[in-house]
Amino acid sequence: MLFRIALVSLFLAACGDKSPPPKSPEVAPTTEVATAEPVTPEAPAEASAGDAVIAMFAGFKDQTCACADAACIEKVEQAMMDWAMKNMETLKDLKPTREQDERADQLEAEMDACKARVSP
Repeated sequence: MLFRIALVSLFLAACGDKSPPPKSPEVAPTTEVATAEPVTPEAPAEASAGDAVIAMFAGFKDQTCACADAACIEKVEQAMMDWAMKNMETLKDLKPTREQDERADQLEAEMDACKARVSP
C-alpha cells in the first residue's frame, strides 16, 4: 500500500489531479500560510526505509495542509514528485509493515482533506 501511495502520488502530480478528491476525514484548517518554496523534509538517519518514506509523506502532508491556495499545493506536489522520482529505486523495493501502510493511508487521507479545503 505504501508503494501504491508513492506511485499514485507520482501519477496524480504528473496528471495534475484534476478530478475531485475522494471524501476524506475532516482536518482542521491551519492558520499558517505557506508562501516559501516547499522544502523536502528530512527523515531520521536511523529510520528504516519504510519509516523514512513515512517521514517524507508526513512532511509533505504538513506542507500541503499549510497551503492557502492551489498554487502552493502545486509546488508541494511538484516537490513530492521530484523526491519520489529521485528515490524510485528505494521505493520500488519497499516492503512496508502493516503499521507503516496504515500510517501512509492516514497521511494520504489528511493530505486529500487539506487539498479539498483549498480547491475551488
